[in-house]
Amino acid sequence: MTAPTDSGVRSWAVADLPPGDRLEGWAEAICATHLPWALDGRGGTLLPDAVVTRRMLGPVALVDCVAGAGAGGRTARHAAATDGEYVGVLVVRDGVEHLEIDGERFVARPGDVVVWDSRVPTRFRIPERLVKRTLLVPRGRLPQVVERPGRACARGLLPRTAATALLVDYLAAVVDRCAADDPLPPAAALAAGSAAVDLLAAVLDEDGPGAEAPAWHDAAWQVARGYVEEHLHDPALDPRAVAAAASLSLRALYVLFERHGETVVGHVRRRRLERAHADLLRLGRRTTVAAVAARWGFADAGTFTRAYRRAYGVPPSRTLHAG
Repeated sequence: MTAPTDSGVRSWAVADLPPGDRLEGWAEAICATHLPWALDGRGGTLLPDAVVTRRMLGPVALVDCVAGAGAGGRTARHAAATDGEYVGVLVVRDGVEHLEIDGERFVARPGDVVVWDSRVPTRFRIPERLVKRTLLVPRGRLPQVVERPGRACARGLLPRTAATALLVDYLAAVVDRCAADDPLPPAAALAAGSAAVDLLAAVLDEDGPGAEAPAWHDAAWQVARGYVEEHLHDPALDPRAVAAAASLSLRALYVLFERHGETVVGHVRRRRLERAHADLLRLGRRTTVAAVAARWGFADAGTFTRAYRRAYGVPPSRTLHAG
């Protein structure tokens, strides 16, 4: 594959590799440009024109990718293997990508913008040819992310606001100008990266908990939260059910919960654990860990025990015996 240039532009093209090395080479290219990932089936279906191009704008990376069908994911192990923490911004230009971020599933289509956190478990599936653009920003460059302890990072589909559209257009303009054969000078590349970060910060501020809530927010929040409380015992409770109850699209539901500093799945998990914790203290030896887990919608006692230990620092059996 091609060597890096002085401009900070580098391309990895499948066509540059011998046929026998293409799957492995493609997997290496994805991990080199999009942080470490595990690709199912050693890379999926390769297209003859599959290519990844990375432009370095100071510490910020702007990556264009043309890919075929495939799937993969990032786990805690991949997060630990990543040098630094990043906020990723995915812009789907053509095709469809199915995503699962921190347990929430959605589909990104042309024109959609997705924000993800490199520390959070994430999976993707590409059913056919996909053209996408990704901005990778060191997490420390976004003060509104690191300074809000209740909000690790905006995650999922972003609303198509004017600020989001401006960010997408700006990234396209940078790609058009920052070519391998006509590179930006280092100072200009650094400034371009800083401008991209500023625009992203404006997008996250616009969509954040501190932004003014739209008129539908309060009523929808009451309905959504009430539905969750009434159905905590149901293992089938998921974002789609909550969205339907609140007469919202999935995207609007994610925005609604993000304004309160949580994801839908995270909110459901927290409330289930809080109700389970109260039962363990109240009932003590009159119940069992398995019974409490089943009562509050956990798939099995093992899943409940792991989640409980992460939340409270002790296994549920210790709380039970203390009750």
